[in-house]
Amino acid sequence: MSDAEGGNGLPYRTNNDARVPFFDTGELGLDQTTPQFDILKYPDQSASIVVADGIEARLIEAEDRLQASDIPGMMTMLQDLRDNAITPALPTLGTPAGQTDAIDTLFTERAYWMYATAHRLGDMRRLVTQYARNVNTVFPVGVYLRGRGLRNGGQFPDAASRGGSEPELRPVQVRPNEALTLRVLALWAIAVCWSACGKSDISDEISPSSGEIGVRIESHYWSDATISISRGGTWNRIGLAGANKTSSFVVPFRQFGTNQSARLKADPVGGDAQFVSDAVSIRPGALIVWTLESSLDRSNIAVY
Repeated sequence: MSDAEGGNGLPYRTNNDARVPFFDTGELGLDQTTPQFDILKYPDQSASIVVADGIEARLIEAEDRLQASDIPGMMTMLQDLRDNAITPALPTLGTPAGQTDAIDTLFTERAYWMYATAHRLGDMRRLVTQYARNVNTVFPVGVYLRGRGLRNGGQFPDAASRGGSEPELRPVQVRPNEALTLRVLALWAIAVCWSACGKSDISDEISPSSGEIGVRIESHYWSDATISISRGGTWNRIGLAGANKTSSFVVPFRQFGTNQSARLKADPVGGDAQFVSDAVSIRPGALIVWTLESSLDRSNIAVY
C-alpha cells in the first residue's frame, strides 16, 4: 500500500483517513525488503467489490458543478458525503482558493472514496487530458523502491522511440453512456479476477516462499469445486479447482496468525454438499496436497 509515492502521490497511510483502512503487519513483503501494509477494505477474498454506488454518483454530480465553475455547489455535495456517507463523520473540508484548488479537492475526494476500485488511474489520466495538468505533477516521479527511478506513466511510447513502425495511435471520443458501460465491464472483470484468486497458478508446479503456504488440488472429481481454507474459526475462499485437473494456489502464512493447523473445504459447483478435509499441521513454506477422488469421502490430504 503506497504512501506519497514519488513525492507527489497521495498520503494514503499517513493521512489516517477512515475511507482507506489498513493494517501494518510489521513484516516485510514477498521481496523481503518492502514493509507490508495490508488493505482492510476487502477483509478476505470473498468480500464484495462495489461496481457502482450512490457515492460515485454524488461525486459525478460534484464534478458537474466543478465544470460549471460552481465551487460552492461542488463543496456542498462533497461535504454532504463526508457528513452522511461514513460513521463517524469526516472533518469539514477547507474552502478551495480557486478553480485549480477545487480540482485538487474533487480528485482527492474521489481517490479516497473510491480507493482500490480501479478508478484512480483513469482519474489521473483525465487530470492530464481534460484538465491540462502537467503529467509530472499528476503521476509519481523521482525515486522508487530500492533506488529505481519512476518513469512517465501517462503516455504510450511512440513507434520511433521503440525503433519500430507501428500504427498511429489516435484519440477516440467516447460518449458518456459508452464510457460508463466500459467502466462497468472493466470493474466486473476485476471483480471476477479478485474473487477467483489467491495468487493462483494453475499448474502442477508450485514453490511457496518462506512467508507462504502452497495448496495443490489434484482433482479426480467430475465437477469444478470452490476451495476454501480455514483460518481460526473462519473460512477463506482461495479459488476454483477445475474438474479432473490439478490446480495450485499460494496463501500468505500470516493469515493464520498463531494457528498452526488448517482444513480445506471443497464446495462442488452445482452439485453435492460441501466436503471438509481432516485438519493438518502447517508451517511457513509448507505445501498442502489434497487429492479429491470421484467419491469425495475417499479423498486424502498430505503436507510436504
